[in-house]
Amino acid sequence: MRVRMLARPVLACLAGGLAAGCGAMPVLQPQGPGAAAIADLWWWLFWMTVLPATGVLAFLLLAVLRRRHAAELDQAPESSNLAIILWVGGAMPLAVILVLMVQSFRTGPRAAEPPQEPAMRVRVVGHMFWWEVHYPDYGVVTANEIHVPVGQATQLELQSADVIHSFWIPALHGKLDMIPGRTNTFWVQPDRPGIFRGQCAEFCGTQHALMGLMLVAEPPDAFDDWIAAQRRPVSPGGEQALARGEAVYKEAGCHLCHAVEGRFDPPVANTGPDLTRFGSRRTIGSVTMLNTDANLRDWIDNPHRRKPGVRMPASLLTDDDLTALVAYLRALR
Repeated sequence: MRVRMLARPVLACLAGGLAAGCGAMPVLQPQGPGAAAIADLWWWLFWMTVLPATGVLAFLLLAVLRRRHAAELDQAPESSNLAIILWVGGAMPLAVILVLMVQSFRTGPRAAEPPQEPAMRVRVVGHMFWWEVHYPDYGVVTANEIHVPVGQATQLELQSADVIHSFWIPALHGKLDMIPGRTNTFWVQPDRPGIFRGQCAEFCGTQHALMGLMLVAEPPDAFDDWIAAQRRPVSPGGEQALARGEAVYKEAGCHLCHAVEGRFDPPVANTGPDLTRFGSRRTIGSVTMLNTDANLRDWIDNPHRRKPGVRMPASLLTDDDLTALVAYLRALR
């Protein structure tokens, strides 16, 4: 009975540990040199913990069996062996600590510096509860999505507009805090094309758990095409429905928080994400939902249904105005 009672929490812990390397944010499936350095150290820590623990449990089991055997023979158990005690209790922990210390010293430089000179820089600003993304060298601004070329190091300049946030894309690197009033530098280098999920890793308020981001790693040619598309003037078209949607955008006061390049100047206080090319983005609400007509309509109508506590208020638009506004935003590409 005792064995069964102990087995449940042990199995739960093992399942939790295995789950850490699975799902949308695979900590132990690195896709870049920064994450690989951290994963290597994790495995060293795992085995240098498991092996000594297994040895201690084996000695404990041996001691119990010897004591039981001595009791059955009505004999006093043998005296402890001082050499074994010193080895198990002293030398082995010291060896473990030394090995892990050496590995941590090796991991530090690998995680701190990229293997090659960064090809470009990206400035990421954390807000409650979304991500502002700038490409200073290209004059491009977007939100909640970071596009980078595969096989090249990208320098990240991390800032915060309000409280402490923490930038974390587990498949590509570790965590780094974003502190108000200062800029912390970081880097990522994806080894393969793909979409990698990120997350704010520092509790920052009500919607911290839903402050996600997405990094899109593309071949260099595809990345260049994306940059070129982002730099083209925004033209949602001149159709009557889109013209009506743009009018609703202004009448509803959307432009007071969200800029649209060439249409509406950036607000004095950068309250909400830049929506210049919103229609080309994959998600809404910091990777909360896919960017579809139905989801966008639901989000504008009342974003608190999906993200309670978000700073965007519910709208009072009529169905026709809401339809026109959704069409306009989806046409911003």
